[in-house]
Amino acid sequence: MESVGERVLLPEERRNGSVRSVPRVMLGEEMRRAERSRRADDDFRARVGSYLAVTGRSITDLAMIIGVSPGTLYNRMKHPEDMRLREYRRICEELDLVNQYNGRVTK
Repeated sequence: MESVGERVLLPEERRNGSVRSVPRVMLGEEMRRAERSRRADDDFRARVGSYLAVTGRSITDLAMIIGVSPGTLYNRMKHPEDMRLREYRRICEELDLVNQYNGRVTK
């Protein structure tokens, strides 16, 4: 099979010798989504780090507060997408990121 980049050419495209350009809209959107996710993860880590620095607490203290082992919290901080909603909510409550008026996490 002949291909151009990641896309396999259709038989009529191979016959003509012409290759149509296909818009990479999904690829661009996926890249933007991944970048937003990476920035959100970095922001979350920064907020937790600031909280620990300001309060003088350790990651072990925060792990006890949210009810997980320190090793689990280290892993969650490395990969926030694996964090359980309960853990995330407890961290947000401890860091006072919860808006008093509607209970939503604020920026």
